[in-house]
Formats: sequence, C-alpha cells, structure tokens
Amino acid sequence: MNAFTDLDAMNAAAATPAGRDHLWLELTAIANKAFSAGEHAAARTLYMRALTEAERLFALQRPEALTVPLPVIVNVSCHNLAALLVHEGKDAEATEPLARAFDLLTGTASRRSAPIALRISCAQHLKYALAELAAHIGKQGATGAEIDGHVARAKAAALSVHHAVEHLRRIAQSACGHCRLLN
Repeated sequence: MNAFTDLDAMNAAAATPAGRDHLWLELTAIANKAFSAGEHAAARTLYMRALTEAERLFALQRPEALTVPLPVIVNVSCHNLAALLVHEGKDAEATEPLARAFDLLTGTASRRSAPIALRISCAQHLKYALAELAAHIGKQGATGAEIDGHVARAKAAALSVHHAVEHLRRIAQSACGHCRLLN
C-alpha cells in the first residue's frame, strides 16, 4: 500500500467540519497527485471515490457550507475521471463520465422541484459540461446532429431556468399574469 491508496487520513478528515466538501477536495487533490506520479490505478480509485462523494453532495441539493459550487464539483470529478481514461487510451469509456455530468446538470436545471439557486448554478456551469462532452464525442466521430441534440438540451435547460427566474421576478413585483398569483 502506498500513500495514494492509504485513505485512513481522509476517512478521519470526513469528521472535520471545515466544509461539507472537504472530503471531495482531499480525494481530488490526492488523486491528482497520483495521476501526476503515474499511479494510474490509485488515481482511478480515488477519482471514483471523489465522483461518488460529488454525487452524494449533489443529491443533498444544499449548496451552503461548500467551498466549491456543486455543479463545479460534479464537472471536475467527471472531467478528471474522463481525462484519466483518455490518458489510458480508453476514449470510448471516457464518454460516460462526461455525459454523466451533462445529464445531471441539465436534469437539475430543468427540474422545477430543485432549489432555484441550484438550478441557476447548474445552468451557469452547464456550458463547461457541454463543451467537454461535445469536444470529446466530436473526436469520437459523433455527428453534428448528435452534438446539436446536446446543445438543444442545454438550451432547453437554460430556458427553463430563465422562465423560473422571470416568474419569480414577476411574483416579487406583486402579480404574475402567467399564473395569476398575487403577492
């Protein structure tokens, strides 16, 4: 066992109240060091743990007390894993984590039951997930129509957030003609 696979210190760090994303930050930093040192097996394990932690944090849908925005945590986790897979020559496998980030951000931005601040943050960071996914699948031979489909989903998610924000603005001004709600 080496320093990259000895995770006892991180498990102890999980109890530290520094910020709810401290474990994700620690896993990501150690994984990056392992990747840089050529310890790819350890890096993969750590990146997978970081992604699991990112998804756990995202599922809570409570961005307060985080040092990094939730969509960034997901994007970075998925990008890191994809970069490792590409480095290992597993380009086809690298599509999955990039699509995972894109799907999570578009789905959350579009979901009316998600907190509006999280929806806005997802829409703001969706361009990064889309850019990574489109560039990767483009290199894999995706057609323009496939990429356009992803762009259309991103636009629909952003429009959904815009509509929700506009709706809230109208309600705050006293009445919404769209739903006839009065403040």
